Amino acid sequence: SVSETKSPAMRLRRLRLNTVPHMDRDRGCDPVVTVLVKCEQDFEEYELFRSKNHHEARHFKPTDKICDLEIGADGEGLRVAGDVHIILGHDSQSFMSKPSKMCFFWVHTTF
Repeated sequence: SVSETKSPAMRLRRLRLNTVPHMDRDRGCDPVVTVLVKCEQDFEEYELFRSKNHHEARHFKPTDKICDLEIGADGEGLRVAGDVHIILGHDSQSFMSKPSKMCFFWVHTTF
């Protein structure tokens, strides 16, 4: 097992969805991104970035064809290493509701 302290780091700048997911009535979506990292000591996941905390979700329509989602608060992206968990959700625009999960994936920076 390779530790995250020995894993090479990478910088996530944006995610691109090559189609617009059909998540609301007009067949568009309001995507939000959450990035977590798994700690090698306690095996817990810790949140590094949540797009809703930095900017309002942009609404994409099917005619947009591409969703470019910026990651990081300063335009420099987000530096990550080790086991990285990326979750894409749809912001329902309701004050009380949580974003619905569209998909998720893991990246390990050693490979």
